[in-house]
Amino acid sequence: MTKNIYFNNAIIGNGKVTLGLDTRGKLLRAYFPQPDFKSQISDMHIAFKIYDEMEENEYIHVCGEEYNTDYEQKYVQDTNILKTNMYILDKDISVLQTDFAPLNENMCIRNYEIKNSSNKKIIIYTKNEEETKELGRIIAKLVKEEIRKKNKEIEDTYLESIETLRKIVEAKDEYTRGHSDRVSGYACLIGKKFCLEQHELETLRIGGLLDDIGKVGIKDSILLKTGRFTDEEYEEMKKHTVIGYEILKKASRFKDILNIVRSHHERIDRKRLSRWT
Repeated sequence: MTKNIYFNNAIIGNGKVTLGLDTRGKLLRAYFPQPDFKSQISDMHIAFKIYDEMEENEYIHVCGEEYNTDYEQKYVQDTNILKTNMYILDKDISVLQTDFAPLNENMCIRNYEIKNSSNKKIIIYTKNEEETKELGRIIAKLVKEEIRKKNKEIEDTYLESIETLRKIVEAKDEYTRGHSDRVSGYACLIGKKFCLEQHELETLRIGGLLDDIGKVGIKDSILLKTGRFTDEEYEEMKKHTVIGYEILKKASRFKDILNIVRSHHERIDRKRLSRWT
């Protein structure tokens, strides 16, 4: 059995989506999200229904070999636009197919311009509706996979940033290292007792790890003091919650833990916590 071999005679792309077409404008392959991520697809050409009240309706496939059709294909200079002219000579119909890939978008656009010299009514339809749906399913699957990868990259970057922030605080105050770990752990244990959702437990975990991030803005003479704080030092030390809030609020990724960082020394009854040494 001979296997069909398809060659790309024309390529259009935008750095995200790439299409391979033959000289008749037939879509052979879609490449997404990388040029080597190949997905061969079926013929996606439109067809025409020629309507004549005096005659039986007739369907014409633009690329149908049963018709006397000429093709002319060229790129628009200095663009990623491909134009394919199709002339169905014995039906007095011409079609200009334009394929265009907008820069940095996960899409390609195809436009048809029809010139009808036959004086008969023409209705456009897709050659095979199921093939159109299948292409949509293929692209949707690829887009979903690409989104999953991007989300994983974002999550990895987020976790790396948390670890970096932790190390910044630990570099200044060795006490904070074990303290933040314990706060995070105990917060999650309490959250589980309250049957919190997983995403809420994750917020508690991250909030506990970063609750003292604001200590990077406290003077070492106060932060590392081993004795009791003076009133002035105590007031300065209390500012670490506000400093931490101001640091993290600039990154939307940390929005869910802002209240934890800002208020982790507050009591639920709004009374002041006793002064710590």
